[in-house]
Amino acid sequence: KPYVRWNISVSNAIYNIRFCIKMNDLISELENMYIQDVLTGLYNRRGFEKYARMQFSQARAKDSTVCVIGIDMDGLKPINDIYGHHEGDSALRAVGYAIQEASLLGQIGARIGGDEFEVIFPCDNEEDVREWIRVFEKSLDKFNKKSGKPYEVHASWGYELGIPTANDTIASYMRVADDKMYKNKIVNKSRRKETFR
Repeated sequence: KPYVRWNISVSNAIYNIRFCIKMNDLISELENMYIQDVLTGLYNRRGFEKYARMQFSQARAKDSTVCVIGIDMDGLKPINDIYGHHEGDSALRAVGYAIQEASLLGQIGARIGGDEFEVIFPCDNEEDVREWIRVFEKSLDKFNKKSGKPYEVHASWGYELGIPTANDTIASYMRVADDKMYKNKIVNKSRRKETFR
């Protein structure tokens, strides 16, 4: 009888452990769904706001340089209108992949809505940012050469970097980066003579 009771107790304990592990896995999965963009595998706006704010605060506390890059995919509407939304999704995935390919240590990348992306990472200087942009654009070029698609994927970007002061916020850095990105977009539009928004 003591052996039977012990056996039941051990079985119950194992069951409880397995149940707890399964519940934790499900909770993690739900958390990921809540903060992840399903299409690109990057964070969504919620995930970006959560982790980017933390990284920005750490940079302020440590007096270290941080870079925020605002990215807007060019010409998504014409791709959707002419080739269909499945091709628009493919183009957005190419931008998401390029962001991941350019990734530097500590990078947080997100699709924050539609064709808009944001990236934040700790950096030493502007050279780090230029290298990030070089790898990002090279990834898009590679996609355009190898995809066999009847359209090309391009993106406009702008960035702000510095050591955040007490008056700076992640939102203020994003605003500056986005202003520069829209200027870049106008230049790109006239250079490519495309009708993207």
